Amino acid sequence: MSLSMDLIPSILDAVESLPAELASTTFLSLSRVSHSWSHQSLFRLYRAPFIPHPTLSIVQSLFETLSSHSYLANAVRTLHLGHWTARLASISPLFRRKISKWVLDILRVCPRLRSLNFPGVTRRDMAELEEVLGGLSEIEELVFREGVTQADPWALHLDAEIQDELASPKWQMETLRRMLGEWPKLRKFTLGAVPVMSTNSPGERSWKVELESFTLDLKSHVELPKGMVDCMLYGSSESLRHLELNEHQLHRGERHSAHDAGTSCLLEKYGSTLISLRTNQRNQHAFSNLPSVIAKHCTNLVSLDLGSQIFASPTVFTIFSRLSFLRHLELRSVEYVNIDAEGGGVVLFDAELVAVELLKFQALNTVVLGERGRHWKPWDEARVWDEKVCRGLAAKMQEGGVQIIVHDVCPLEEVSLLIVSDTERSNLTHASSLY
Repeated sequence: MSLSMDLIPSILDAVESLPAELASTTFLSLSRVSHSWSHQSLFRLYRAPFIPHPTLSIVQSLFETLSSHSYLANAVRTLHLGHWTARLASISPLFRRKISKWVLDILRVCPRLRSLNFPGVTRRDMAELEEVLGGLSEIEELVFREGVTQADPWALHLDAEIQDELASPKWQMETLRRMLGEWPKLRKFTLGAVPVMSTNSPGERSWKVELESFTLDLKSHVELPKGMVDCMLYGSSESLRHLELNEHQLHRGERHSAHDAGTSCLLEKYGSTLISLRTNQRNQHAFSNLPSVIAKHCTNLVSLDLGSQIFASPTVFTIFSRLSFLRHLELRSVEYVNIDAEGGGVVLFDAELVAVELLKFQALNTVVLGERGRHWKPWDEARVWDEKVCRGLAAKMQEGGVQIIVHDVCPLEEVSLLIVSDTERSNLTHASSLY
């Protein structure tokens, strides 16, 4: 029995939803079935070329394929050039200029590119890259990360001409702003590296890009210059829908008096349009006052993933219940314990109390507590649920049609051995007063 040709697009859609490596090999196999399958399968394969371990020969082969088959080059929608160039530059530093030229050539033959991981080029090719990128008018998503974080300590001892030939450039905020302004369709921006920000360029402070999604996710232990995120979101006060922040990467001056002051300030300005918010905070010894800020300024949230440290009392859930559109609530870094009236021992929350508060939410259907893949250890006494509480809470929530997922569970017999120090008790008592 022959397969109807009308089913091919549906099958390819299903393959496209698979993990990248599996999808890539499947498309390649399907392209060999017949002529009818070949064209459509190769078109999907080259939408987002998958190269997990790039080498000079692989990247050169990709360029040759795209330059000689225009229909495949026109199919390309996503290029992970930042990842590829960072890896190639680290294993073949003497070929950096050749790699840089290949990047420019690949970008020239992919006019319909929509998602780009910003590539690494040499200093000599900066201006040419800016010109090429300016011609890609369909860019919707930019990741500014691996391609611009290549360290060149060896280049300091070389003369200027060789540095231009082999070393990585330092991208200025003004240059980045100018490039992003060439892309009228740009809606999603991930900042994973810190551009150089001058103190006397007024253009840096008036980005007109109307972003729908912004992610701050620096991969090194650095923090942004003061006000950089605010500059980048200047034109997005009415368009921003998705925000993801690592709070500890905001400028220290913006969070000195309170560790999440910078985040609070951003939410006051841009929170009203958000439908999803995700935060993370490396400081696990300071409690966040974000719940009240979020409830006040982010009233349209549908999904909230809060990685900042909070004290998960029933009061917190009462605050979040004001978010009438909230469907998904994830609290990844929470204190689950309370102190008894005499100030000694550990009293775990009553499942019925927490369930009562959660069931007040108007649209909630999923609650995730704790962090996936995190395993309880004896010194984590302030961050565990015991099995009895988990079972009771899950049962109560199921009655109300809400699914609850708890990632870090402590065996009940272990809980009786937990001891909270005077310092921890003081911290928890103070935290409960935040709300």
